[in-house]
Amino acid sequence: MILYRLKNIQKWSFWRKKNKFVFCLASGLLYGTVMFLGAFVFRLILGDGIAQIIDKTLGVVIGSFIAGTFLSIALWYENERRYKKWLKEESK
Repeated sequence: MILYRLKNIQKWSFWRKKNKFVFCLASGLLYGTVMFLGAFVFRLILGDGIAQIIDKTLGVVIGSFIAGTFLSIALWYENERRYKKWLKEESK
């Protein structure tokens, strides 16, 4: 998920221009991809075949994508709060 720290919050202006829906989908997709890669590597180490890996990680990918998308709504508002705080500090 995409959460900016105070030292690089200026990059938030890119996502701020976009729709919340696009940000939430992109963040959910990023989270789903990371979870897929983790589950894929874990299953590969355990010695499962590729077909079994795909079957077992599909639920992980879908679940993490949905969860990441909904959690990104909170991240949107947190990033927005940090960005406004950064703008205030920059204008001083």
